[in-house]
Amino acid sequence: MERNHMKTKFAAAALWAVSSSFGLAVVGCAHHDHMDDEPQAEMKPRHVEPKEEDFPAEDQVRAVDRFASRQSAAGARSDANLFAAHFDCNQLNALGQTKINLMFQSQNAQDCMVIYVDVPRDQIDACRTSVEQYARQMAMSSGKFQVKAGANPDSLTPARVGLAGLPRTDSQYKSALSGNMDTGGMATSSGTAAPAASK
Repeated sequence: MERNHMKTKFAAAALWAVSSSFGLAVVGCAHHDHMDDEPQAEMKPRHVEPKEEDFPAEDQVRAVDRFASRQSAAGARSDANLFAAHFDCNQLNALGQTKINLMFQSQNAQDCMVIYVDVPRDQIDACRTSVEQYARQMAMSSGKFQVKAGANPDSLTPARVGLAGLPRTDSQYKSALSGNMDTGGMATSSGTAAPAASK
């Protein structure tokens, strides 16, 4: 009798445990479904404010700007040529004015700068007058200048300089000359020496 009573208590306790577990599972699923229905908060990226010192002002002149300006001025002064692209209808355009400004930027007060105008002959007089008028305004505070027709001779290189160095740079040309001297023939375009003509 006592053994049956113990079995009954054990069965009741087991049934209560199973019922409780099932109830908790149902409540948990319902709560999870309810959370799925709720709109999730959107994850916004964190905004990081840039440091002001990392971005220089637009009008701030940096070392690289000064370096580029000096290099441009030195290049314009060394070249000193104005071509047809620097003129519109025989009048100095913005490109030509910019180049003259750079040329005067690197001029010493005691130097006399020479500006070369290399344009067709029928345009030289009008272009030269336009350059003189503009350069005269710049020279009031920068120094003296002259305007000459033609290209700057210092910016040109004679062809003989390149031809003299050709044997040192072209091995095919050098071997052709060597074969010509050995056989007494003439060098061909392929770099081989042609047989000498019979007398």
